[in-house]
Amino acid sequence: MNFVKMASHARHNRFPSFLPVQRMTEKEKAGILYVGITAALGDLAKAYRGSQAEKLDAYCAVLRYFLEIGSDRQWLYKMLLSDKELQAMQEKWQAPSINTVFLILEQQLLNCYFKHQEAAFLHAWHILIKFGLVELGFSPAAIEERFKELYPL
Repeated sequence: MNFVKMASHARHNRFPSFLPVQRMTEKEKAGILYVGITAALGDLAKAYRGSQAEKLDAYCAVLRYFLEIGSDRQWLYKMLLSDKELQAMQEKWQAPSINTVFLILEQQLLNCYFKHQEAAFLHAWHILIKFGLVELGFSPAAIEERFKELYPL
């Protein structure tokens, strides 16, 4: 997947804030993104029993938030994955509990936001990518194609 190109699509398709904003600061901007990704993860959980198309759309929304946060925090270069790394992720075992996957994602994102742990964000990123490839069964090409359709330049 071309994550740099996908990040460009994400930057051109910003979602509005879910909650009111009194004064826009860097901290508030980050808060908007983290509330958004939390809501998007909830939508993905709801879509889990839906069609593959619904799951893919919800997954792409979460992916978009990750890319926007990574770009905003200037971590995008650390999020890049080679084809070999993606292949290795596709060969991993399925998680025994989808609930636990979502809870770990939330925990890592909260650690990133409140404790400023970059490693927690990158761990959550890898979990999300593996989840899309293994648990949801999407190919990298299908993810990238649908992402670009949903979030055009």
